[in-house]
Amino acid sequence: MGEVARIKGVQLALSKMKELNTKNYPAFLMGDFNSEPETAQIAEIKKVMDDTKDVSKEKPFGPSGTFNDFKHNEPVTLLLDYIFISKNSGLTVQKHAVLSDSKDLKYPSDHLPVFIEID
Repeated sequence: MGEVARIKGVQLALSKMKELNTKNYPAFLMGDFNSEPETAQIAEIKKVMDDTKDVSKEKPFGPSGTFNDFKHNEPVTLLLDYIFISKNSGLTVQKHAVLSDSKDLKYPSDHLPVFIEID
């Protein structure tokens, strides 16, 4: 998928969220965006949402990346998976974590799970 398509996809998702959230409740957008932090599509999201990793009260836990490519013995540095929260949501992100647990030196997925704790 090209960059223009990814930006359009993000714009569509944000537009739909706004359309459905008429009472302006705190909202989350999360998943595998196949986009690194410096890309235009992530910048588009950050216009209206915060990356929970950036606003976590505690230092983020785990590796800096989320994509492991099933390579257990290599550092996980490629960040593709995010949890975003609407700006001025009134919620506090206490913790942000990327878990890198494995079983028998194997990951269950090529992406690591991302967790947050909020108040």
